[in-house]
Amino acid sequence: MRLCGTGILPVRMTGWMPVPHDCETMRSILLNALLLNALTIVAALSAGCATSVRVQIDCRVAPDAGLRQRLAGPRYVIRAVNEQAEASLAFQEFADTFAAALEMRHPDLRRVEVTQPAEFAILLQANVTDLGTGVTSYPVYGHYYGHGYGPYGPIHYSSFGVVGTEVRAVHLGYNRTLFVSAYVLDPAAPGGRRVLWEGMAGSVGDESDLAAAMPYLSLALSSHFGESSEGQQSLRFEHDDSDVKALRLWLRTGEKPATRPASQPTDH
Repeated sequence: MRLCGTGILPVRMTGWMPVPHDCETMRSILLNALLLNALTIVAALSAGCATSVRVQIDCRVAPDAGLRQRLAGPRYVIRAVNEQAEASLAFQEFADTFAAALEMRHPDLRRVEVTQPAEFAILLQANVTDLGTGVTSYPVYGHYYGHGYGPYGPIHYSSFGVVGTEVRAVHLGYNRTLFVSAYVLDPAAPGGRRVLWEGMAGSVGDESDLAAAMPYLSLALSSHFGESSEGQQSLRFEHDDSDVKALRLWLRTGEKPATRPASQPTDH
């Protein structure tokens, strides 16, 4: 059985590419949440306090229990917009990262080639967006002087406090996002497919390198694979998170991490 799907080829560029209608709402909701936190994140980065990576996720699962059982697999394929897109080295890199993260969280699942039979397929899309520039202000402190008149003549005084405001233009960062949707083919369903589970993860950072953010995005989504996040959640990964390091080592050397409980990012 050959599964096929539609999607957008992930590319290393700034700016959103067109996205399918079924994930437009999720993208809008997540982007709004990320924009609200962008100035705070930029301030922390400029102060040298960026010791962790924050990931916003939003996951949904099909309400039908019979459909959810299909997520048990064990075989699945990862698809892009078409065969030409799937031949992209960038897509292959991102798909390998998510598949490895998913195996770390769900070792019973097994990715197979798109030409092989599978119980479900995963549509994968990754993008990076330049959030542009914002404005922030800071109080300026200094000495100020004044004078007046009292009952015994002129009075001169000096004090220290806020003497003005400094306004700065700051770069809001880059929004790195990953959208995945697990589905099965169904000619009777809209678009010819029935979605079993879908999730979107996004992280704002000062780097536009999507590949560097993929381990965090992939682990965040794979942690909630097959379940609902019950609305948006914010997860925080430390830069030295053990699972992130194990995933990167696996992808770089082929050294598969030993089976162990997954480390849990902070939910706030």
